[in-house]
Amino acid sequence: EENHGDPYIYTSKEELSAMFDAAYAQLNKPMSEIAFVKLIGPIIHAIRDGHTNLLLTDDFEDNYIFEENVHVFPLVSYFEKDRVLVWNDGTPKGSVPRGSEILEVDGEPVERLVKRVTDLFVSTDGYTYSAARERLITGEGWEERFLTYLAYLKGFPETYELTFRTPQSEKKIVRIRGASISVLSSIVEKRYPSPLGEEVADEMTEAVTYLRWEGDVPILTIDSFVEEPFGEYAETIKGAFTEIHERGARNLVVDLRANDGGDPGRGWLLFRYFGKENVLVTTGSEARNLQTRYAKYTTEPWSDRLEQFFYQVFSTRRDKERGLWVEEPSLAVAPDVESSEVTLSPFNGRIFLLIGGETFSSASFFAAVARTYLEPLTVIGQETSGSATSFVANSSLKFILPNTRLWVRVPLIRMDLVGAEGLEPGRGVIPDVEVWPTFEDVLEGRDRVMETALDLIKDGSPK
Repeated sequence: EENHGDPYIYTSKEELSAMFDAAYAQLNKPMSEIAFVKLIGPIIHAIRDGHTNLLLTDDFEDNYIFEENVHVFPLVSYFEKDRVLVWNDGTPKGSVPRGSEILEVDGEPVERLVKRVTDLFVSTDGYTYSAARERLITGEGWEERFLTYLAYLKGFPETYELTFRTPQSEKKIVRIRGASISVLSSIVEKRYPSPLGEEVADEMTEAVTYLRWEGDVPILTIDSFVEEPFGEYAETIKGAFTEIHERGARNLVVDLRANDGGDPGRGWLLFRYFGKENVLVTTGSEARNLQTRYAKYTTEPWSDRLEQFFYQVFSTRRDKERGLWVEEPSLAVAPDVESSEVTLSPFNGRIFLLIGGETFSSASFFAAVARTYLEPLTVIGQETSGSATSFVANSSLKFILPNTRLWVRVPLIRMDLVGAEGLEPGRGVIPDVEVWPTFEDVLEGRDRVMETALDLIKDGSPK
């Protein structure tokens, strides 16, 4: 509460303080790491900020979870909008066919289980449904989170009673045994031709930012705003728009579906190529406290000099009446390096922006501001997991709790976004054209969202 940019956006100070007090009263006895997370998780969830996280220790996630006597839920799941389907069956006898719909676990409806799991273990912005779905969806290997989170929730039981509906619509109830990560991986690798939980991906490139063409349509994919040096990113963007300009493209697809954020300046650099340099992107920002009593527990070297740090980075002033440090509305300013200079004329064709539940933080920020400034723009996919109205992010402090060694990440700055007027608080960027991939799409390697964008271009929509 002391350093978070604004923990009371969705839950009042009175409610949150009561939750803290109730949890503190239970810290009077030894407890396991998971028990502690179950105690604190609902508080993190109540803050409803995707940048506020409570993380398990490295020892737990790198060692304990892999021990042979630690059993997880033996089914790798896929979330198809409102349904939970079986992607890979890790039971020894193959009791649950691929594509079966999970209805209940131990008599509890799967919808309620998903809510309980996300309330404890998944941090989201506001009320964005896509965030929970994407953060539980099939990952690689044991990192498919639902099978581990469900085991955490239920205390690593030996067996589960599963109610499911087969692909042939036959309802069944079976009892399945939990499995260790190594046993689960071994069974699935032998049973299926692809690795455990492998996602269908574009095999053309492993680059983070790249341009490809579908006929005469350029497709610019940006999977991260942080995973490559800024200079390299800027050169790639410059080369992409040079090629787009030389080939005279009149439509452009920008794919941010796998982009979970990073440096917002990379989005603002992209704005330059649309002729939107230095436009207003926030209506204001604020921080509640520029000092912390807990600097010795953080990993940031500047944590004991917060006020000095804020003055260097922001045009910060004190609002004495509100008791906050505030920043005036900010502009879309990209880092000033040689490769970020734009000499091309702005792209003024039709823009098709692809988003989804993984689109978060500065990528969602970009999408939200793009709705205000870029036209003609059509947004396709699913709601972003980053809020379209306001969120707390930018600089964060990571605290290592002294007794448990768990990590807590606390973001310091609340930002209110341009274009939020009239939008429902706590929702992400809502697409103009909503498209949900089906289980069969993923199984067949079909990209229904991209197909929709190309179909709209072919049909000449929007006019």
